[in-house]
This record gives sequence, structure tokens and C-alpha cells, in this order.
Amino acid sequence: MKIEPVFDVPYLKRVELLPFADTLKKEAEYDLVKDYLTPYFQDAYRPIMKGDVLECNSMEFKVMEVEPGTFGIVEPNTKIICEGDSLARTDD
Repeated sequence: MKIEPVFDVPYLKRVELLPFADTLKKEAEYDLVKDYLTPYFQDAYRPIMKGDVLECNSMEFKVMEVEPGTFGIVEPNTKIICEGDSLARTDD
């Protein structure tokens, strides 16, 4: 594998993530975006790529879609979406 620098990495407008079922917490009620993903990305300007697996407070999420393109930086105005069924580990 060859690693090369990338210039002009875009800020993402939207990112869609789904949690892995085996990492979901058994708490009564929580909001994945508000309680886990927003704090993870807040003021961090994190670069991500479609297909990445992120660990947020002992829960794992897979990056399903990013817009625009296939990679970029999550910034404060990026819309974070987490809707749909959780992923089985075999889905990865």
C-alpha cells in the first residue's frame, strides 16, 4: 500500500453512519446523533472516508455515505445522519 498526501480535502455537507449492533448500549433510551456522534465530531474537523469504522464512546459506527465525493472533513455545519437498521458484524 502506498500513502500519498491529499490536498484540497473538501468539507462534507452530509455524512451517513450506522452503528454495529454488537456495540449498541443497553440503556433505556438515547439519541445516537445527539449523544454519541455530535460530541465525537464537535470542533474536531475529523477527516473520514466512506467505509471507515469509527469508535465513539465504545460504540462503533460505519460511514455509509458522504457528500460530496467519497471522503472529506466533518465540520460544524456537516449534517450527521444515523437512520436505519444497525449493522451485523458480518455485514462489514
